[in-house]
Amino acid sequence: TNTLTIRSESGDSSAVVINYTSSSSSANYVIRLNRTSNVIFSRVTIEALSTGFGRGLSLHGCNNIVVLNSRLTGPYGSYTSSGMANLFTDNASGFATNNVTLTNCLIDGNGYGVYFYGAGAFRNNGLTIVNSFFQDQYYRNCYIGYSDSVNISGSLFERSFSSHTSGYGIYVYDLSKGLKVNKNKILQRNGGIGLYLSSCSGADTARGKVYNNFISVSRSSSSTCQALYFASCNWIDFIFNSLFVKST
Repeated sequence: TNTLTIRSESGDSSAVVINYTSSSSSANYVIRLNRTSNVIFSRVTIEALSTGFGRGLSLHGCNNIVVLNSRLTGPYGSYTSSGMANLFTDNASGFATNNVTLTNCLIDGNGYGVYFYGAGAFRNNGLTIVNSFFQDQYYRNCYIGYSDSVNISGSLFERSFSSHTSGYGIYVYDLSKGLKVNKNKILQRNGGIGLYLSSCSGADTARGKVYNNFISVSRSSSSTCQALYFASCNWIDFIFNSLFVKST
């Protein structure tokens, strides 16, 4: 198997900045991979500059994509559209994206940090986020739907005091197997929901795991304020988590 590696020669992610200001929905990306496999981004910065079409790394029908020791950044602002996401997957024409890994990355700004969404007939499979820092997304740090085999560990998900009052830290919808969320900090400083799980399932012999997480949600206005939300979930173990909610 051949692998393409895009890497900073100096080892400094700030020394290699790939940026773009998109002006249309048809070209809403800094980098787009279309039905591509076995690509590694190492120690680089991918920066979306547009305030209307702000997707950074866009994946369509891809497999085995690794982002390592890198920065995915977007503009700061009140963005709730899926067109504003530092990492985005789509399943247009029926092609799912599988086995995407973020390790030791900074995900900064934008409306969404990660938008990893499949479809009922074309489910994404395999998202791993390890030791990464999601900072100041306005709406959702990490948004996952119609996807299986999700592993999120050792990471920080933070939305600031100026973020959307009904936003989310980690949002997972319609996962049928392979959920693991452990050793994360989820800090939502302006209300919202810390960890949202809906229609997520495991099995008697392969249960989902949510353990050793710290989730804090605070607010100073009449907004949503929940550390944890479960709906229609089965065979998921919730163990040794700390939940903190402050409402004034």
